[in-house]
Amino acid sequence: MIVDFAEVAPQFPGGDRAKINYLQNHIVYPKTAVEQNEQGVAYVQFVVFKDGHIGQARLLRSVSPSLDKEALRIVKSMPNWTPGSQKGKAVNVRCVVPIRFILKNNSLDSNKPRERERRDSSNHLMHNK
Repeated sequence: MIVDFAEVAPQFPGGDRAKINYLQNHIVYPKTAVEQNEQGVAYVQFVVFKDGHIGQARLLRSVSPSLDKEALRIVKSMPNWTPGSQKGKAVNVRCVVPIRFILKNNSLDSNKPRERERRDSSNHLMHNK
């Protein structure tokens, strides 16, 4: 059985800030997406199982094939979470996470080196071109 809400919600190891840091440090903006100026927010649904592992990841909202693939990859690669619980017992909980892909500079400049992706203060993934 999978629940949509639990008395105690599942938690990424270290909390929300650690989850943001994980995403910032592990997302790779696909080269084809940069070249095609693809941006947007992919929503990925997944289940945190009783033992904390992540499974059943699927897209709820698509951006593009390359960004969707990266959003799924990063969710599937997350470490085990602290599972959610109901009445003191671990339960399987369905979760959703938005993965934001935003290019900082929308014009290509072949004279400037590309920098590694990073996020701005609003937690948007940025990629300098």
